Amino acid sequence: MNTPATHRHPLPTTFLRSSALMGAILSGTAMSQSGGPMAAIGQGYSLDTATAATIPGITAASVVQSATDFDAAYPTVFVPPPGVANFATLPIPAGLDVDALSIGLDWVVSNGAGTATVPPGQWAAITYTVSPLTAGVPSTVVATEVANPDGAQGDVFSYILPGSSLPITIVGIPQRARDSTEISVFTPPAGRGNLDAHDLFIGLIYRDNPQYAATLPPPTCYFSVTDGTATAIPAAWGAAGLRSGATIYSTTWDPTANGGVGGWDPVVVAYTPATFGLTAQDDIDALALDLVRGEVLFSVDPFVTPGLPTLMWSVLGSGAWSEYRLPGAGGSVSIALGVGPAPDDLDGVCALDPGDPVNQHPARMDRMVGTWRQPILPSAFNNLQAGVTRTYDPVTSQHILVSMMTGWPPPFTPLNGVAACAITIGPPTAGPYVTLGLTFRPDPASPYFQFEGHPERCEWAIPPGWENTDIPLTFAWAAASNVGFALSHPVTVNL
Repeated sequence: MNTPATHRHPLPTTFLRSSALMGAILSGTAMSQSGGPMAAIGQGYSLDTATAATIPGITAASVVQSATDFDAAYPTVFVPPPGVANFATLPIPAGLDVDALSIGLDWVVSNGAGTATVPPGQWAAITYTVSPLTAGVPSTVVATEVANPDGAQGDVFSYILPGSSLPITIVGIPQRARDSTEISVFTPPAGRGNLDAHDLFIGLIYRDNPQYAATLPPPTCYFSVTDGTATAIPAAWGAAGLRSGATIYSTTWDPTANGGVGGWDPVVVAYTPATFGLTAQDDIDALALDLVRGEVLFSVDPFVTPGLPTLMWSVLGSGAWSEYRLPGAGGSVSIALGVGPAPDDLDGVCALDPGDPVNQHPARMDRMVGTWRQPILPSAFNNLQAGVTRTYDPVTSQHILVSMMTGWPPPFTPLNGVAACAITIGPPTAGPYVTLGLTFRPDPASPYFQFEGHPERCEWAIPPGWENTDIPLTFAWAAASNVGFALSHPVTVNL
């Protein structure tokens, strides 16, 4: 059904809102459900020893790949299509606990001196995880999640850095991108699961979009291990004095190994502790490595090395660090994330910037992750949370755009109603919008019924010949009941 944007019906006066009211609503929904541009996005991650022990086929040394979705099933070993790097076969012994993780595709925005400075016209995000003893800055989503039955240590959070060219309602507000029950590492009756290392590029590219793997050099996986398992680091990995939780090791995928099946090269020392201005007595437990700009974000375990900032920035090879800070008097980025001083701890971090037409991310994130736009109808409640991610079916060679939505219209609680997803070619104002699907809610038969905000999923198969044309496509969601109506911000992604 064609629904021109200009034909939308005006809302009753009771549904009009002030910006202050809208901010309060968004803050509330962000704390009760997953949302934002990073909602449900694919991940690469590792679990701590106790959590991994509850999941068959997984150890604390495993790097798990999850697809873009909300999924209550336990993580499983993913076998990629032929020719694509297999992260399930990383040569990391099971006795080790992977503690920090990156494949070097992070985009760290800075002014060259440790201040988070987003280039004009672009937007940048940080996704992150926290340790089990983190309490969170009061009144932030982290503190709220800590109080939930599954805690915060298995969740993935996201934060759009100030200065980003996105709607003000999403900038500078920490959000939950994926709950532990949605990934799924919450393991009752064993207890709260702990996701202790993550890099979304591993899931977003090498599971969701393996068609782009061939356009990139073979991946190198950079990682550290926990201080508590460092004594089990194989001697073949380097000098005994570097067997430390602060040493970053690496291994590179060789597509010609094993008769063309592919395999990982031997693990070597990539960066010594001194590279980051640390010593072998420290323990790096979060890493976002930007090899293009030669910058890095990292965190250390505060119980191994007390007194250091929660999130640090460094120029690779400088041997020095500074606290990663917001522009002006904005303070530390970690506080803005909702993560305070010790015992709070960031134990996973990833940095993302899709770039712009002139300065693009090497993996073309503008084709894989959608960008929020200004509301189609500013007077409406625009509290529905939505994101767009590209996926790929290697069997059919089909590129697919997936949009996930969470949320309810006023009064923001489950009521009988409907949700609809629509698209238009071009920016949000282009129109007309074509409705892709209509679902009745709540629906106990839906696989998403159990999750907060009753997520909905909408897929659109990109027609053959339209792939990689960079034509913009915009998704928008609407939800209604007999007492309320709400929209999402439109989300644009490049074909």
